[in-house]
Amino acid sequence: MKKKDNLEDDDDNFSDVSDELDDHDYVFTTLVNEDFVTTLQVWIYEEDEHNWVIHHDLPMNNLGLCLEHIALPSFANCCAVGTFSPEIEIWDIETPDVVEPLVVLAEESTTKSKKKKEVEGRATLSLSWNKTYTQFLASGCEDSTAKIWDVTRPDAGPVCVLNHHEDKVQVVQWNNFDSSVANVLMTAGFDGSLHLVDPRNDNDTLQFITEKGVAIEAAQWNNQDPNTFACISESGIVYAFDARNASKTLFKFKAHAAGGDLKFMDKYTKRNIFATVDEGSVKFWNFKDCLNNTNTKTIATHFHEISIDCKLFTMGIYDALIAASGQTSEIFVAKILDNDIFNQ
Repeated sequence: MKKKDNLEDDDDNFSDVSDELDDHDYVFTTLVNEDFVTTLQVWIYEEDEHNWVIHHDLPMNNLGLCLEHIALPSFANCCAVGTFSPEIEIWDIETPDVVEPLVVLAEESTTKSKKKKEVEGRATLSLSWNKTYTQFLASGCEDSTAKIWDVTRPDAGPVCVLNHHEDKVQVVQWNNFDSSVANVLMTAGFDGSLHLVDPRNDNDTLQFITEKGVAIEAAQWNNQDPNTFACISESGIVYAFDARNASKTLFKFKAHAAGGDLKFMDKYTKRNIFATVDEGSVKFWNFKDCLNNTNTKTIATHFHEISIDCKLFTMGIYDALIAASGQTSEIFVAKILDNDIFNQ
């Protein structure tokens, strides 16, 4: 993979970049934490050149931990950012020179006072926007709760607080691949449990156990079969489940030495593929092959791998592109679906 050198320091990198984002641009956002300062960076991928440049960056008010692309009324391109404080900041990413978020979501006590004792242990660790009921944003929190927010009512506080975890909630995921079950929220956390819950009836939850006390690092719904989902634990083990049968694990195998991120590929690929990252590599797995391997008692193996000289924490997949980042401030981008192996 090719990357321009010294993107942050060379003004020439910005000379051919339009001030306005185009509908056809491949845009991705990242959070960079350096010297206790967070910057929200907006990047553009230039497909013809296989090159990526920073379009603009936005200085954050708080240290950022997670982000999620969302839309607000009159603002189609926004990012929600979870921070070390209980506040969630929503930024307009189309405007280069903004210095304040459009909206700040906070509980009533934190909007009136930011005393240290009020914000300790209440960082936001994960975010998920509901693409069907677009006013709702879910957050997973350090205080062992998951919260539902109405982004059109930022001063109202959370509309729902879920208390079914025993430790930090590191994953929240709406089922955005099937509008008929878009009200179902997946949550997972440091307690090694994963829950499916309809916030309208938060007493009725389905619980799935991986390893008790072993944190779940990432989880996602299967976009080709929205009844199923997969997760990866901090010990690098991948688990898959079916929402219709909480008592059964579809498959389980060791993917990495330690946990990282997990994402399913976009829907138009012929194969039902998911990717995992950690320890300097992105591995690609066929969901159906993993099911078959479990049935025949053989070990699941990945069919493709990209090696990167960096410990990876997270990735994003859109159309033919995968972007990954980790310990350093570098972004690694690959155009993967040109490879015939993904559509065999």
